[in-house]
Amino acid sequence: MTKPKGIRESITSSDVTVTFTDEDIQQLCSCASGSERLTNLEQKGKHVLNIVEQTFSGREWFDNFVWGESDGSPALEASTSTEEGTRAMWLSLAHEQYRETGGRTKGLQLEFGLDGGNKRGFFDRDVLCGVYLGPWVTESVLTDFTSHFQRHADEISAHLAGHENHVLHVGDRTLRAPSPETVREVGTDCSDGVLLTADLTFADVRDNPAIARQVCETFASVWPIYGLLAAVDIPTTVEDGANLTPTDVDRTGDDGHQETTGHSSTADDPSVKPTRDSILAQSDLDEEQVEQTLDSLGNRGATQAETLRILSQYVGDMARGDGLYSVSGLGPVTGYALEQAGITTVDELVETPLDELRSIDGLRERRARIILEASQRTKKPTSEPDDDGTGDRSRPTADGDQSEMTGDGVAVEANALSEYYESVRSMRKVLELFILSSDSPHDPDDLTDPLVQYYVLLDACIAFGSADIAFAGYGPQHQSRLPFSTGACRQAFGNGNWITEYRTVDVEPFQPETREWLRERTRFKNPEVLIRPVPPQGDHPLPEVVTSQGELERALTVLDQFPAYPSVPTDPEGASTDRTIPVATLYRRIFADLDTEHRVDVGMLSNSVLVDELEGPVVESTPTTPEEVTTFLGTHEKLTHLFGRIEPPSEFPVLQSVPAFALDWYRSPGIFFQQLQQLAKFGSSEPVEFFLPRLQDLVNRRLLQDYWEYDYICVFPSHEASTLSAPLVELAQEAVLDTSIVYTPLLERTETVGRQRGKSREERLEVAHNPEETLHCRSKLNGETVILLDDVSTTGSSLLAGAHTLREAGAGRVLALTLGFTPGKAIETRKVTSPDGYASEIIAGVEK
Repeated sequence: MTKPKGIRESITSSDVTVTFTDEDIQQLCSCASGSERLTNLEQKGKHVLNIVEQTFSGREWFDNFVWGESDGSPALEASTSTEEGTRAMWLSLAHEQYRETGGRTKGLQLEFGLDGGNKRGFFDRDVLCGVYLGPWVTESVLTDFTSHFQRHADEISAHLAGHENHVLHVGDRTLRAPSPETVREVGTDCSDGVLLTADLTFADVRDNPAIARQVCETFASVWPIYGLLAAVDIPTTVEDGANLTPTDVDRTGDDGHQETTGHSSTADDPSVKPTRDSILAQSDLDEEQVEQTLDSLGNRGATQAETLRILSQYVGDMARGDGLYSVSGLGPVTGYALEQAGITTVDELVETPLDELRSIDGLRERRARIILEASQRTKKPTSEPDDDGTGDRSRPTADGDQSEMTGDGVAVEANALSEYYESVRSMRKVLELFILSSDSPHDPDDLTDPLVQYYVLLDACIAFGSADIAFAGYGPQHQSRLPFSTGACRQAFGNGNWITEYRTVDVEPFQPETREWLRERTRFKNPEVLIRPVPPQGDHPLPEVVTSQGELERALTVLDQFPAYPSVPTDPEGASTDRTIPVATLYRRIFADLDTEHRVDVGMLSNSVLVDELEGPVVESTPTTPEEVTTFLGTHEKLTHLFGRIEPPSEFPVLQSVPAFALDWYRSPGIFFQQLQQLAKFGSSEPVEFFLPRLQDLVNRRLLQDYWEYDYICVFPSHEASTLSAPLVELAQEAVLDTSIVYTPLLERTETVGRQRGKSREERLEVAHNPEETLHCRSKLNGETVILLDDVSTTGSSLLAGAHTLREAGAGRVLALTLGFTPGKAIETRKVTSPDGYASEIIAGVEK
């Protein structure tokens, strides 16, 4: 699609980025109106609405359009039905001439909508975006529309022929590039509704940060058709209309590179009188645009000299990015109206009350509000000056990296997840451009093509998410693990459209031939922003293209080296996981229906080995059928667990925190409390039978299925020298019976200490102050992962001391298990409800 000039330079990529996630789509299909999640979806829809408003607000004819059923306040309408299959969200925009027909939605509309079921009027589509006539319009509207539809069949046919991704729905007929005769034929009966729309589906909307821009592009392309069908005055092409000025022109390509004319303005030198020729020379306006703008100013009462001066000043202000006309949405005609009211500078505009602006002749309330808000943004400083007066918002952090603040005051920090996401997105973009190029030999729907398979896998690495293969793509991870968006990262470390400063991962540019092809055949004027990621331990980046199954296999071996869960600044210490993207599993899942001859061998990949199904009492402890779940819950009450991170006090020598899991809370009343009290307080072995199934279930679901390797399990020693709790030892042994995890008494008490029970918090924490005084590890370790089991954890001091001792002996990773957490603020805990969440992912914060 040709990018229309109607998207403003003043709208930054962060402003125009709206992303409807897979979760949003699912919520649309399942939530009743008014729910919190559907309200969030509505907010995203309103963001799209605002972007459309900002994009087209500089045109006088746009002032005649209103949103929904409301006159001064743009509105998003969402389905209120709670019946299955009727939920939908849409934005409707219509000419105010339909005010007398019972509402704008009873007339011809421009509409963007998402259907979560089988909403009437959606023509069996997931997404509609274009000119829309509903099947509920009045008879008079239908009669007029049908007449205009027949009269302008040639223009409709030409539009569809020039926009291959647009389709026409008339009732139950769907037409692509129809002849004028066919348009007239189907247009004889429009009573069941008509839709001229971009051919979009949920797949095009989901995780697409550019969807708002795409809506604007579509509206710009179909608006002339709307004008013909509604018989209202709209420029024959929105891009080249009478009111289009450089303010309205987006010269920003997909690479974020802004083309500038480099002309100076005669307005900079008051001694030089502007002329038509000088304005043409200093701008990108053509003769027709200049004449139309001068005529519009003349019609408002400006003299010829004033029209030339105003237009020249406008061009100059836009070139410098300073002055009254640098305010977004303020064109020459509106500027003249302000000048007549005595407003000639941004400062004066900012200080003018809204009521006073609304009283200016020719300035409607909506336009006045938009211009006033834009002027306030123009005057608002984008940064606080540094000591050197540069105003650089990027400040070094303690580790030497730089962070930047978002508009919400959130620090944007360079991190591996954001940069891997962006670099894979860069690869995907180049492949997309190549596959969809006009002379490409590749069919994007041919999944037997190795290059298409490569593209699909890269796309999966960004957007995929599936619990049963324990992988969430970089995009879903970004939303759940970081407090800032990818758009914020592009603002902080790039040009707004792409990250250009990679600080935590290695990247390499595309080959010169590829960059030249992008420069010549696409809108990328600066293809250097597109790069290829290099895996953490690799020497070579992802290949640019693949032309055979052999080359695809080699590309997958590189992709297989990238981390499944890249690190982020919010990760707690020790939370990193060494898992890599499960490329083999993804490949098998996505291309399962292809014949063997069209699939590559993924057996050489690191995650390709299909794990043998585990057997034994630990695995069998986890209920799998509804009947088993009911029985388990009837006896043990819960299948959930608790997770907490035990943090050492700042003044203690034990510096590293310990991740810990618990079966439940140790609090009265209840059978769990009674059983744990018998075991912990009185040393009874009878409760072992009660706790064992739940402990085995935890070990099975959280540890044995995990990608981390767990080597040993040991128990924390009793308070008496050289003694261990017999019930805990039995539990530890039985919890890993017939598994690869080995029980061993690694820790021992070297001298008797006082019992923890009955001690104050300060006395309990003293245990972790000098753990080596009374604790000893009986064996040297060499990077193994050790599970440390205890009965009850109140402050976590015992587990801190035990984990420290194990690490000092050489353990690479220590994970704590305790039967119960004592309620309180000593350990920050949360409930783990995910049935398939692995310990490594729960610790990393990517699984709940």
